Amino acid sequence: TYDVTIVDANGTERVTVSDSRTLGSGDSFTTTETLGTADLEPGDYEVVVSTETDEETQDVTVEFANVSNLDQNVGYDTLENALGNVSDGEELRIDNVDLTNEPTELELSNSGVRLFGQGVANSSVDANLTVSGDNNVGEDFELIGDLTLAGSNNDFNDINTVANSPTGAIFVEGSGNDLSDIDAEGDVVINGANTNVANTRSTGGSVTVNESVRDTVTFSGSAPDGQAVIDGEAGTFATIQDAVDNASADDTVVAGAGTFDASVTIDVDGLTLVSIDGEPSTIAPTGATAVDIAGRAVPATGFEH
Repeated sequence: TYDVTIVDANGTERVTVSDSRTLGSGDSFTTTETLGTADLEPGDYEVVVSTETDEETQDVTVEFANVSNLDQNVGYDTLENALGNVSDGEELRIDNVDLTNEPTELELSNSGVRLFGQGVANSSVDANLTVSGDNNVGEDFELIGDLTLAGSNNDFNDINTVANSPTGAIFVEGSGNDLSDIDAEGDVVINGANTNVANTRSTGGSVTVNESVRDTVTFSGSAPDGQAVIDGEAGTFATIQDAVDNASADDTVVAGAGTFDASVTIDVDGLTLVSIDGEPSTIAPTGATAVDIAGRAVPATGFEH
């Protein structure tokens, strides 16, 4: 019979594990106990191993890993090492840390991996990240660099991309990817078909969609520069009027940043017309009536006339 006790610097017993084994002369064994962050915090500890006849102690220091593989129970100092050892379908947690000791380029080539931080104010990665695998999830961290979604059906949300040596841009190249609740300091460039974009903005660049995939891209609470969309429906329109003409009752037409040099006639009941960034980002023509409301529509908001 043996006991393993972990004692903190205050002399408090934090963890005790007891077990029994039957051993012959000269036999030995190894045992492993998985502990969570609720059991121990970073600090110095004494590990006491006692049997019916003997007792030994060992001083240890506990440090949390910068990046943890929650499925393998392994920690890493860098995201580069964590990505190099992750398997499909596993979770990687970025702790409350700024990961500055990373190479310029990182790649997530696996599928079904969840990469998550502790919020954009608490977890950051200083690198360009290319996601070449499929069905991955990224959330709750800040990327000081560019994000490229080269694979398909990836879901990235609650992320900021920040300019450093890179531009803080987002490039969507694969199909079926989702972006939501993202602020990018650089451009947001959509080249992949069937992309869903929700509440995503470029604070220092522009949002653009490749003309060849415009009919397949869905915007919600977002819009590409110089284009108008029907909120939550696939397709973008070169003019606000085109979007209005294709809208149904109670739809919301959202205009992206830019100059729309044409009046708009609204004859759709219950339509809402808004500018995604407000004035003066979206500009309607001066002089003549900019918006003529013929139906029972909500007045246009957020435009500079």
